[in-house]
Parts: sequence; C-alpha cells; structure tokens
Amino acid sequence: MSRGRHLLVLLCAAVLVAGCGDDADRDDKGAITTGGDQSAFDLKVGDCFNDPEGVTDPEGAVVTKVAAVPCSQGHDNEVFGVVKRSEDKDAALPGQEVVTRFGTEECAKRFQAYVGKSPQQSDLALAPLSPTKESWEQQDDRTSFCVLYELGKKLTGSKKGSEE
Repeated sequence: MSRGRHLLVLLCAAVLVAGCGDDADRDDKGAITTGGDQSAFDLKVGDCFNDPEGVTDPEGAVVTKVAAVPCSQGHDNEVFGVVKRSEDKDAALPGQEVVTRFGTEECAKRFQAYVGKSPQQSDLALAPLSPTKESWEQQDDRTSFCVLYELGKKLTGSKKGSEE
C-alpha cells in the first residue's frame, strides 16, 4: 500500500479544508448530481470526490469537507466502503496507527466485492479516510471511509464492478 499518496492524506492531523463553494446536490437515490462541498462525515458508498486544493503535505491533513462531483466527471477518489469500529463513545483513541491499520485492513476486505479484482491484481489503490484524535474525542467518530484511486490519474465513471 505504499501507493497510498493522497488518501492517507485524508487521515490525520492539521489542515482544515476550506471547501469549494456550494454544497453538492443528490438525487432521490442519493447519487451526487451537482458537484460542490460535501462533509467528509456524510460520504456514502459510490460518492466521488477530488483531492482537497491547497493541501501540500497530504500526511497529516485534517479533512472535514471534500469537493464532491458526479462520478461521470473526472475525479480523484471514489468511496467503496464504510467501516465502523466498535468502541463506545467514552473509549480513548487506541492510537492513530491502530485506527489507520484497522481501516486499511477492513477496506482491503471490501475492495474485491466492489471492484471485481483484489487490491493486489488491480491498478487501483485503496486507503482509509479514518477518524482523527479530534473527531474521535469531539464527535464520537468511529468510522473509516474506504476510498479507491489511481495514482497520478483522474478516474472517470464509477469503478464498481469495473474489474480494473
């Protein structure tokens, strides 16, 4: 998983993303129809979004909003799973490394069912968008979002069942 450039990005610690303007719109089925700001906490399987602008050091960036776009448009990332840790709201963060490893392992288990190939066979890479210490403590955040991307390329269309 050393291909994990920008999404480990979305993992942890310091830059608050300003957002991209208007909120994203969804249709009756929940699919994004018009691009715009989307709370990182409200992402859904099948959502597509672009890397945050202005983040120069992806490791250590705290992302609260993403630039959501319809998957038919070029995009950097697609959510393919959502996993939740079982700790109750009073439990201390077991460590950022532990939370990230959990997200990575659980996302890897879901990758083939979504894409149609294992992570090892795919040109796509995966990374978790995992809780930070702050979101864990202040928002009872126990959720990791499984995100796929292709290093150095924009994706077009959903990768669900793509066997890429």
